Amino acid sequence: MDGMFLNEEIRIAIAKDLFVQWVESNMNEDLEEAEHEFMKFASDDLKTMYNQFYRLTSGDPYYLEVTD
Repeated sequence: MDGMFLNEEIRIAIAKDLFVQWVESNMNEDLEEAEHEFMKFASDDLKTMYNQFYRLTSGDPYYLEVTD
């Protein structure tokens, strides 16, 4: 049982490290690009609000496709 717990701790540590690396690599870009990259992982509701907030339409470079 302890080996299972250790494996979970290792997976969490790796996930945190990868997340930090991903955030830092995105922050090397401009804020607009970084925001867009984060929003790619958002729910469809948030993507719709993002598109509406920035008045984006299909064909705009930062437009986010919604699946439903």
